[in-house]
Amino acid sequence: MGKITIPQSTLQVKGPNTQFVDRRLPMSLALQTGSAFESIGKVVSDIAKEQKAIDEEIELNDLKRKTIKNMGSVSSQVSRNDSLDFALTQFDKLTPISLYDKDLEGKSKRIQNKFKLWYSKNKDSYYTSITKKVTGNHLAKVKDDHSKSLTSFALNKASTDREIANKAIADEAAWFQNEKNRNLYTDSEWTNLKDKQKLDTTKTQLYFGVKNHPTFILKNYEDVKRQIGEKEAKKLQKKALEKIASDNNFKLRMFQKKEKASRDET
Repeated sequence: MGKITIPQSTLQVKGPNTQFVDRRLPMSLALQTGSAFESIGKVVSDIAKEQKAIDEEIELNDLKRKTIKNMGSVSSQVSRNDSLDFALTQFDKLTPISLYDKDLEGKSKRIQNKFKLWYSKNKDSYYTSITKKVTGNHLAKVKDDHSKSLTSFALNKASTDREIANKAIADEAAWFQNEKNRNLYTDSEWTNLKDKQKLDTTKTQLYFGVKNHPTFILKNYEDVKRQIGEKEAKKLQKKALEKIASDNNFKLRMFQKKEKASRDET
């Protein structure tokens, strides 16, 4: 029959001389480890915040591009007007911030607030641009009307009707004395305008005169050239020669007609 052997336990009760290994971390090392984990957590948090800020900036830029496209199109349209009040009213009417309500739905407060602030500043810049362009359009329209008035004065001053001519002279003088007209031009522009009006008046009178006194142009060609320039003087010289030729041709036909009638009588 086999013999059963029971192994003896090797465990011993710890006595005063038994060695003990302390597996706990020293306090300084534990503090360093905790600080390291805390630092890593902060870095991760900072990265997350930075990523969120970048994503929001991308969303904001998308909104800005859409807004700029719309505002730019409307601004271009209303800037063709010459009435500033009408242009600015139309711009406001066609670019309300409510157009972007749906685009702002679900966006963070940060995006909404930044967009509204940018929208306000951007719209102000368009106001400035529209004002400049429309004011320029209005000024161009007024100056075009001035040009028509001055041309009318020059034509009427050359009239053979002295009453019409004298009235034109008086109207032109009053026009140049009007401060409202003067204030629309710089000093150099105003001087050039008066010089041009004087030149246009002289040219108009000469062109009218060549019909009735073509020989005057030919006899005084050098003086005419000095007053209106060689290019215009040559045009007048040509017209004068054509008028003289036409008159001579007419006289010849009349003479021939008279001669024929005389022969027929005999």
